[in-house]
Amino acid sequence: MGRFDTSVFYTLANGKRIHLLVSREIKYYIEHTKRQYKTQKRKSRLYDTELTIDLIDNKASFLRDGFIDLIYEVERYNRLYNAINKLPEIQQRRLKMYYFEKFTYSQIAECEGVAVNAIVKAIERAKYALRVKLSE
Repeated sequence: MGRFDTSVFYTLANGKRIHLLVSREIKYYIEHTKRQYKTQKRKSRLYDTELTIDLIDNKASFLRDGFIDLIYEVERYNRLYNAINKLPEIQQRRLKMYYFEKFTYSQIAECEGVAVNAIVKAIERAKYALRVKLSE
């Protein structure tokens, strides 16, 4: 997932408007879903298909539920990335290399010129710090 550099405003069912920072990929997915729904409605009118209230409600709830799940996932990623960015620079770098860039402990140790045990300890400390920060 990319950086959270794009703003999205969304109105919840209770009328509350929320602001999210999402990546460009997520924003594209949201806009693509909206376009698909609008296209489907337009085609239904063109072919004189009867749109019943139930059909519209079913489609709307499907999109809303999927979108709400997406919002929760984006919020989780946002909290995780914010927590990672608050770690010390060494822990950040080693954690990112291990989990995001898929380096092994020995590869990270070789790159940084330290013992493998130092890498293991730094990643363990980073994971513990993330657990503490994310449980708040």
